[in-house]
Amino acid sequence: LKIPDDIFVIGHVGSYDPLKDQNTLIESLNILNQQHFNFIAILVGKNLDNDNHDLVSIIKEKSLSSRIHLLGTRNDIPAVMNGIDLFILSSISEAFPNVLNEAMACGTPCITTDVGDAPLIIGNTGWIVSPKDQKALADSAIKAADEKKYNNANWIQRKNDCHNRIATNFTIKKMARKYIQTWISND
Repeated sequence: LKIPDDIFVIGHVGSYDPLKDQNTLIESLNILNQQHFNFIAILVGKNLDNDNHDLVSIIKEKSLSSRIHLLGTRNDIPAVMNGIDLFILSSISEAFPNVLNEAMACGTPCITTDVGDAPLIIGNTGWIVSPKDQKALADSAIKAADEKKYNNANWIQRKNDCHNRIATNFTIKKMARKYIQTWISND
């Protein structure tokens, strides 16, 4: 996308679905735009593309067309996660949002809504906000960008903490071991 290095890149990966609440995400990006925050947002996933006339209409209505890239379905999610500065999950409902694991495994800090196991996944490595709170999403994005810009040592530590949290707590091996323990204890 040839995004200059000095622009803060926000990413979102998911399908276009009312439960993913991309409307609140767009509203938070609108707040950032109104505050003259220097960002680009990348939205990736099923129906997050220029063929989605409802989504494109909302983005145009908010004058965000130059700020938001709709990339649709992609097969290179690790490259996407490594190419963004911050991942935002704006869902109003989730069970275990694997997308947070994917972002954090790449060392990408996250903002998430307080849904399902998202707080368990994030721990203290990112920001947790209430669902449908576009101002809190925007404020947290500004905090993240400020940390990256003004306290880069903390930002680098945060990125490492993200990766380490996933590598330590959410591996396939660990998940399989917990399933086996559960099955054995229920016999």
